[in-house]
Amino acid sequence: RLVDNKDVGSFALSIVEDPVTDQLLFLGTDDGLYYSLDAGTQWTKWKHGFPTVPVSDLLIHHREHDLVIATFGRSLWIMDDIRPLRALAQDQSTIAKPLHLFEPPQGYQAAYQQPTGSRFGADALFQGQNRPSGVALSYWVNNEEVKKISKHTTDSTNGKKTKDSLFLKIYQGDKLVRTLQKEIPEEHGIYHWRWYMDAKGGPWIRRNPRESKQESGGGYLSPGIYEAELSMGNNDETKYQCTRQKITINPDPRIKGISTQGAEKAMAMMDKAQSLSEEINGILSKIKSNKEGLERLKKDLKLQEDEDHQALLNEIKELDKALTELQDLYVGKQDERQGITAEAAPSVADRIRQHYSYLRSRPDGPTQTEIQLWQHTQEAAAEAQQKVNEFYNTTWKAFTQKISEVTIPYFKPAQ
Repeated sequence: RLVDNKDVGSFALSIVEDPVTDQLLFLGTDDGLYYSLDAGTQWTKWKHGFPTVPVSDLLIHHREHDLVIATFGRSLWIMDDIRPLRALAQDQSTIAKPLHLFEPPQGYQAAYQQPTGSRFGADALFQGQNRPSGVALSYWVNNEEVKKISKHTTDSTNGKKTKDSLFLKIYQGDKLVRTLQKEIPEEHGIYHWRWYMDAKGGPWIRRNPRESKQESGGGYLSPGIYEAELSMGNNDETKYQCTRQKITINPDPRIKGISTQGAEKAMAMMDKAQSLSEEINGILSKIKSNKEGLERLKKDLKLQEDEDHQALLNEIKELDKALTELQDLYVGKQDERQGITAEAAPSVADRIRQHYSYLRSRPDGPTQTEIQLWQHTQEAAAEAQQKVNEFYNTTWKAFTQKISEVTIPYFKPAQ
């Protein structure tokens, strides 16, 4: 007998054997779903997301590798992609490993379109859900084994104590194109990590730029074969590394005529936009630093309570206002109004975001629209850069010279 009252909590209703390996079995009972990785020697109840309900019928889909569960009363419940369980059943030594990256499914760069009809339905309107975009990479974590090799370390960049993390790196040949990072799960089991088939992106343009621990996503990569590598460690040391797995990225099969050359052209144009974003963030970092310097100088002058400094304090106020206006050129004015508001004219950051958004929707490469958007973006950035240069070469240079003569040098002379 495959199962008796010592294995499960109630009577059996259905059973299905995996068509690839006879070691993997699924059992439907009156009190829920059970599975076995060793041909029925041991049974484990599946509790993650599945309720305690009668499971009357089971089916393994031959193409999608999904387990379809019928409750005969509460509709269908689908367990997406049982291949990680299949892999564990085929090689149970994997369970003893700290980490293991399973063979990923193929990815499809699906095209999405807003359907006709209502746009913003209320809660009474039923709408089905699309499958999430990207590739869901499955991996195994044995937390007990992880604890043996993982520990708190000191980050060389800032000297602070930090925990080890999981890193998912995507390679195109020998080139690293994307790095994802997340915390190590606290419990053992199978987990999923979704990669949206994108490359490394540039920084977000911010009024007050700051470093981010997480790498931002960029443009979509061209269809082809990539490799994924799962590892554990920190910025200085890799403590455990899994065998790389190949990922095949396919274009949307419903759309004909898409070529890899089109995606590569879009990526090349996006790289230019990302370089411009990095340059702008450098300018905004400089402005932020100067505003902070003005604030420190203002506080020191006020502490001296010298009436002769009033003119200088007024000049500092005007300079801070001028620096804010330079920030506004790049990121727009700060709007305290509530509701849906808009600027009279788009900022440089608005133009870059719009250009970026259009490019991501062009699987067959940039069109004349994106080329014109990029031209307008470059013109706006050049105009803002000219105003920044004029300010620092005249007004700011004169002010820093004056400060160096009357008090401690808060600023380096403008170049």
